[in-house]
Amino acid sequence: MALGSLRWLPLLLLLQGKMTSLELSCSAGPGQAVLEPNHALMLDCSLGVADQPRNITWRKDGALLVEQEHLRMLPNGSLIITQSRQDNEQVEMPGSQGSYSCTSHTALGAVRSRTVLVRPAVLSQFLQHPEPQSATENRTVRFQCRIEGLPAPSITWERNRKAVPVEPRFLVFPNGVLQIGNVQEDDAGSYRCLAANAVHARHSNEARLTVIKGSQPVTKDVTIVAAPQNTTVVAGQSAVLECVAAANPTPLVSWIRQDGEPISMDVIVLGEANLLIPDTQPHHSGVYVCRANKPAPDTLSQQKPSCEFLYPETDLPHQSQPRPGLSVGRKASRPPASRG
Repeated sequence: MALGSLRWLPLLLLLQGKMTSLELSCSAGPGQAVLEPNHALMLDCSLGVADQPRNITWRKDGALLVEQEHLRMLPNGSLIITQSRQDNEQVEMPGSQGSYSCTSHTALGAVRSRTVLVRPAVLSQFLQHPEPQSATENRTVRFQCRIEGLPAPSITWERNRKAVPVEPRFLVFPNGVLQIGNVQEDDAGSYRCLAANAVHARHSNEARLTVIKGSQPVTKDVTIVAAPQNTTVVAGQSAVLECVAAANPTPLVSWIRQDGEPISMDVIVLGEANLLIPDTQPHHSGVYVCRANKPAPDTLSQQKPSCEFLYPETDLPHQSQPRPGLSVGRKASRPPASRG
């Protein structure tokens, strides 16, 4: 093992400052770890009495670990993991990914640590690209892209290959949606999204926005252009319920809870009619109804999604996360009952 450690020394020096350390013991701790490119992960086996002779063994996916180029043990029993060639090529072969645990053997017996799941950082191809849009002035327009990755990629948007303006009319949601409110002729152009994480940065296909001058004809019915979706999030994360309605005259959008309870005062209205829950908690769970009606009281459309908030000990979401600086709107309150 000493020779193996010497062979590992040049790589340790190369990765100096690019190593993450995670302690494995019998107590609670992180259940997952992400292995980033050009980084090393050191698993420390903190079991037993420090001054007592012990022998450390490691298991991967339940089997005794065999040292390889990307799996090396140090003299103190720590395990160093780097990305394997299979990880970098993102192929379905055994690499660095797996469940790791250590066992400390002493004269008094053996103690096994908790298990940690190590996963290499990845970024998929786009699962959904934005599509071309046409809209009359003063309407709300939305583009959407979808991609998966670990760590969860951040999503930003560009118009004509420059970052979209930083102003309240331009909203980027956690699910990769770009919403442009009160669209103007100057908003026309080619839009694309940029997804980036520790592995890579990818641009989606471009989609053209055409803005038609003038107002749209008067419409009889209200149409829900983007209905809210059922959402499950980990407690403490943010959640957005999107609702976009179209009609002329412009419809009025409001929200209620189906159970009749008032909407919590920590829920924020984002943009014209979207709901943002910055810090989800169990009391936010429920069915939220988005209602859109024209100024005339006899036309009403409504959509209702449900929200569920979970409490796993560890969770590494794959979907894109909200970028810092989402526009802050006004506080949401329970609207009056609909007339009609």
